[in-house]
Amino acid sequence: MDMEAAGQRRQPPWLLTSHGEDNDNHAFYNVAENQLHATTIPELSKKYIYASTYGWLVLVDYSGECCIWNPESNEKVELPFLEDPLDYTNCVLSKPPTDPDCHVLFTSSFCRSFCQVGDDDYWFEEVEAGQGRLTLAVAAFKGQLYGFIGGRNQFVTVHFVYDTIEYRKIMIEKEGVRQPWRVPRLSASYKTHTEDFMMKSPCNNELLLVHRMCSTSYRYFDFKVFRLDVTRMEFEELKSIGDRTIFLSSRSTVECCSCSSSTGIKANCIYYTDLNGRDLYIYDLNDRGKTLLLPCPAASRSESMNFWIEHQVAQKLVHQHEHS
Repeated sequence: MDMEAAGQRRQPPWLLTSHGEDNDNHAFYNVAENQLHATTIPELSKKYIYASTYGWLVLVDYSGECCIWNPESNEKVELPFLEDPLDYTNCVLSKPPTDPDCHVLFTSSFCRSFCQVGDDDYWFEEVEAGQGRLTLAVAAFKGQLYGFIGGRNQFVTVHFVYDTIEYRKIMIEKEGVRQPWRVPRLSASYKTHTEDFMMKSPCNNELLLVHRMCSTSYRYFDFKVFRLDVTRMEFEELKSIGDRTIFLSSRSTVECCSCSSSTGIKANCIYYTDLNGRDLYIYDLNDRGKTLLLPCPAASRSESMNFWIEHQVAQKLVHQHEHS
């Protein structure tokens, strides 16, 4: 059941910073309470966390060994070996891992790898630049995978058909003509690199598309946020997201939560961190200003890694290992 739909406010995620030799030190930062919990979790040593969803973590080690791990039950679902794991920037599960129809999709700007839980190997798709599939942001929403193809600014539904992925255009009617559902051209004066993120909004029938634009040095960046109503086939650029807060990171989960004024979370903001490094930024959609936080000063500036972890999963891991 959807927590927001059931009237339960989704708790904001925690930031996990893995650092030290083999990244075997783990610092969990509770953003809402400004608390840092330092521990060591063997299951996370030498691991990238590609997704935190449904109470599970998608773990990929440096060599390409993969699994989906449930810290609550300690259950593991083994996945096929993933060639060149650092090539991928995102992972999405179509359904909970306990569903036999769950598919796991790893994406990047130039390739996709996917499997169904229980498969022995991944199916691999190489992206041809001429096809306009340079980026693909994907989100699971109401039993369906939705995607945004950045090269064409086009919305699609994503389907696994045997050993292939089908990207089916979402068509709308505009001025009496059926045409693909698109976002207007995205641009910025200093844009040299872009990333797209798609996530479910606390509003029941909406997805959010976040477009990040940054300079080559990553020192300067800007965001655009779009609301997508997949029931009415409507979209609009949002100058404000109200009481909501967005949490983003490269190669990690993305979330959007409604935050009450009693928490330490700033509303109408985007909390963003790159995969490598220790920095956490707060981007304010009101004034387009940026604030830098250092939740884990002990971490290396360049050799640590950041991941957003679902609130209940992070809380469980910290409780288990602080009292073990």
